[in-house]
Amino acid sequence: MPRLYRFDLNQRREAWISARYDTLGYTVGMARDRKTEEPEAPRSEGDAAPNAVWFKPVMVGFMLLGLAWILVFYISGMQFPIPGLDNWNLAIGLGIALIGFLMTTRWR
Repeated sequence: MPRLYRFDLNQRREAWISARYDTLGYTVGMARDRKTEEPEAPRSEGDAAPNAVWFKPVMVGFMLLGLAWILVFYISGMQFPIPGLDNWNLAIGLGIALIGFLMTTRWR
């Protein structure tokens, strides 16, 4: 009887595993196929549409205008941009900047 060496046993084992996995559609070394296809969620036309070209400049413009309003208010010693409103100038500047920040939530 011929003596089987460890090398021969390993070859036989690998051949059996390869044959077994080939019949199941697997490749050697893989337990299973990990490809999972997720169905695409249907989108309405309004959600998929990008913003208009003017949206980003207007958004940034509101934020910068609000910042400039507040800076002018503090640098002028609380007299400008509209004299007589006193601290309401600060509220106006924050409101203008807030409009810009709220626009960022709708930016796609």
